[in-house]
Amino acid sequence: MQSLWKIAVAVTAACGLLWNPAALAQENTPAVPVEWYDCNFIDGKDFDDLEKVNAKFNKWADKSMPDYAAWIMVPNLHSGVDYDFGWLGSWSSGAAFGKGTDAFMQAPDMQEAFNEVVDCSGRHVMATSAVVNAPDGPPDNGVVVFSACHHRDGKTFDDSYAAHKKMSAAMTEMGSKGASWIFYPGLGTNEDLDYWGVIAFKNYADLGAATELWTNGGGWKKGAEILGPVTSCESSSVWNAYLVRDGGR
Repeated sequence: MQSLWKIAVAVTAACGLLWNPAALAQENTPAVPVEWYDCNFIDGKDFDDLEKVNAKFNKWADKSMPDYAAWIMVPNLHSGVDYDFGWLGSWSSGAAFGKGTDAFMQAPDMQEAFNEVVDCSGRHVMATSAVVNAPDGPPDNGVVVFSACHHRDGKTFDDSYAAHKKMSAAMTEMGSKGASWIFYPGLGTNEDLDYWGVIAFKNYADLGAATELWTNGGGWKKGAEILGPVTSCESSSVWNAYLVRDGGR
């Protein structure tokens, strides 16, 4: 892979861009750095080949980057995704991000193993993940919905976080099994949005049940009441998530 962690910057210089202060202020749940790669297979290669590299990567990461978690994200319901899959990675802290970056930059054999199978040089972006409602953490394999969100005039990150928190509690009370996060844009991002709303389900049955609650169970009315005055979330896409490693979590 085109160096999974090729951002060669000092962690102290990057902190202001990697971690949004609003995210850090939310309750007592630490915000964590995440990364995303747009990836395409090299001609003749496929997921079977990538699985072999991932196995090698896991053995390396168990010693050199034990807390790193990663998922392969395959687009399913979308408009305009022009790459084969996304790579979503997460560290437990900024310090872990820095150590992991250094370790991978000093592992050319591991980098070359990815480069022989995939090309992920098109886009590499960072974000901050703040938990909205995920008591069990992210699912191993599952379904993830990303939505691009924009603040209403005069509203702030604190306002939108509180609104998503309230909306998630309302949907959970109605029976939804979704877990949710907010991703704040960081290094490398230039999308026209304020943040991503992220909801994960263990399977499509749970996503379908939540959709039913939203459309026919009154969820959209609560959304108009709670989220409507604060933020607008649209351009949603649905991805199949496959766990590469859980980072010991």
